[in-house]
Amino acid sequence: MKKQLVIIGITVLLSIVGFSGCIDNKNANTPPTFGTPTPTNGSTGNPLSLTWSIPINDPEGNTFTWTIQCNNTQKNNGTTTTNGTKILSLTGLKNQTTYKIWINATDPTGSGQYTRNWYTFTTKTNKTNGGTGTNVTTGKYAELLIGRWTASFGWVQFDEDKTYIRCNATSGASQIGTYELTDNKLTVQVSYQGKTITGNFTIKFLNNNTLENTDQGGITSTSTRLNVEFNEKILGKWWATTPNSNGTAQFYFYANGSYYAISPSGNGSWDKYTMIGNTLTIKKSGYVCECIFSDNDNKVEAYHNGKLNTTLTRQ
Repeated sequence: MKKQLVIIGITVLLSIVGFSGCIDNKNANTPPTFGTPTPTNGSTGNPLSLTWSIPINDPEGNTFTWTIQCNNTQKNNGTTTTNGTKILSLTGLKNQTTYKIWINATDPTGSGQYTRNWYTFTTKTNKTNGGTGTNVTTGKYAELLIGRWTASFGWVQFDEDKTYIRCNATSGASQIGTYELTDNKLTVQVSYQGKTITGNFTIKFLNNNTLENTDQGGITSTSTRLNVEFNEKILGKWWATTPNSNGTAQFYFYANGSYYAISPSGNGSWDKYTMIGNTLTIKKSGYVCECIFSDNDNKVEAYHNGKLNTTLTRQ
């Protein structure tokens, strides 16, 4: 009889546990979940400014708090947010560097539980400086040409998007154009006083950082590569005000030489820029201004043709 009572007790206990388990599973409140990030975990060849993003979803649809932080100290966060993709805008990244992203999401009003994880990505190699070595083969010139080179009048620059810049070192005037390269035959075009001027050259690399070019008149000259990095002071987001403006514009300067501008009316556009010292050049328009930084580099006055044109305040 005693044995039967024990068996009955165990059976009842198991039934209770099983029943309770069903109740718990039905009403369990689980922590937020992560989707696949962009760029993907462990990816390589990423640009020097990018938007890192990841979907975060709470299974029960509760609001949650989240934090995304990169090991370069840039971060973003949100509170009482709903399901969706969360982002972190990254700028000023260095070439050929692996970065780590930490992410945390907590469901304070539901399960009270959190989900944590970390991811990595690696930026692209630096093609601008051309590397080292003397083995230069015809047919590989396109990659080697990218960058800034000395010239008798100042410097010239060749960008990956086929943009060509010609700058006079004395006057500071820049001309924006295009270029094409087929093997060692280089053609450049720039606009000058309403006319398109074309130049044809035969180029030869003496090494990765020394370029010999011969123009159509048979005159040969040598150029050396200029190691140029974007001025880190200008990187980031700015409010921009101009004299007699009807509102405030926004500028986003990225370390890869591109910027995004939002006008007071809300229209946005992408463009390219170069920042050498305190001289800012907008490629599409050929606009050149001198940037005077102050207030711990959080404010800049931009002068064009000697007159104050724009005041930028860091966001």
